[in-house]
Amino acid sequence: MSGKYLRVTIHDNDFTTSLMMVGKLLYDHFYKEDSYPTEEQLPMLKRCIKHLWFGAEEVKSLMRWGKILNPDFDYFEPHLEFVDHADIPEWDNYESIYIPMFDGGEVLVR
Repeated sequence: MSGKYLRVTIHDNDFTTSLMMVGKLLYDHFYKEDSYPTEEQLPMLKRCIKHLWFGAEEVKSLMRWGKILNPDFDYFEPHLEFVDHADIPEWDNYESIYIPMFDGGEVLVR
């Protein structure tokens, strides 16, 4: 397997589930629009991911605890970079997701 992936790292595996939701949403959008982000778009995409990830975590809290726990929005600061499939590790403490930048791929969690 080969191809380019967008690596989104959160540096905290307590939020892996909400990040996976965001990764699947983004991939579905990229795939359906047949448009993938460029290096120049990463700063804007980072801002979008921060909001999506924060919102997904709030939904998870509401469903799990019956209330929103008001996490600190500034804590949700993802790191984005493009990587080749060959550079994806087998394990990354569940702190990263890899979103394919091509059709027919699968979002990977490491």
